[in-house]
Amino acid sequence: VRSHKVPGRTLDQVVVQNALDRVNLVKIDIEGGELDVLRSAPETMMKFRPTWIVEYGVNTWPAFGATPEQLLELLSERRYAVRQFDPRAGRLFEPDASIWQSGYANLVLVPAEKLN
Repeated sequence: VRSHKVPGRTLDQVVVQNALDRVNLVKIDIEGGELDVLRSAPETMMKFRPTWIVEYGVNTWPAFGATPEQLLELLSERRYAVRQFDPRAGRLFEPDASIWQSGYANLVLVPAEKLN
């Protein structure tokens, strides 16, 4: 067995180090660590107000100690809403509570001010 250490950076650090002047959309699919990325990006979330596509699943999030309640609390603090995308209708919709029992779902996190 071999291991390698690699440096890690927060999303906020990546945005600053690359001198980004805009962030419109972020897609996160890292098998349960999605909430950690969101937590690492308060400046990006509040300054640029991007839309996020985040994978959620009851089979991966618990391994990171992440819960839907923690996500919803973070989104409330940062003024975001949870939506899902309906490809047939081509629109976002508010998911029902069953989403939190899903083995896999892509959530769309939208700044509150961008909702219709």
